[in-house]
Amino acid sequence: MPSISMEWFSAYAAQVVMVISGIFLIAIASMFLSRRWGAPWIISDDEAISRMLQLARLKEGDLLVDLGAGDGRILIQAVKHYDVKAHGFEIDPLRCLLAKIFIWRRGLSKKIKIKWGNIFEVDFSQADVVTSYLSREANSRLRPIFEKQLKPGVKVVCNAFPVPGWVPVEIDNINLIFVYQVGNSGDEVITEFV
Repeated sequence: MPSISMEWFSAYAAQVVMVISGIFLIAIASMFLSRRWGAPWIISDDEAISRMLQLARLKEGDLLVDLGAGDGRILIQAVKHYDVKAHGFEIDPLRCLLAKIFIWRRGLSKKIKIKWGNIFEVDFSQADVVTSYLSREANSRLRPIFEKQLKPGVKVVCNAFPVPGWVPVEIDNINLIFVYQVGNSGDEVITEFV
């Protein structure tokens, strides 16, 4: 039985260490990017996503834009259950790739576009509905961008965290979902207690 040369073993061990180090560095960068420019990745449960999409009152042909799209769950459910187009933006390249794979595996690549990008620097002015599960601070930074880019009547649906300074037109207190409509003050807020 031939013996493994020390030279071969050293080269192989160095490659393994490099791959593991690369994966570790990518994971650290992934966590840093998300926390720095939006929110840590917390997966929305299916019930919250369903409720967000119900409250958005999507219509056929609407364009839904998901900011901080993560693995694409909101985009996939929107396209599967409503006849809409969907675009997502995600700062984390790993999650963006993961979302692309999930979308491709479901055969939805023609209906869903997901891009790697900083949500504070992208154009989503064509949206009919914007969804997000971002931190309060991120929503606060997005508010002037919403006000500049979005047309009156566009709905902004936020999971868990409100947009500071805006009054929601509807709140689901059970699932903690806030619905805003650009140009509507929300004076008549509808709350739902189930």
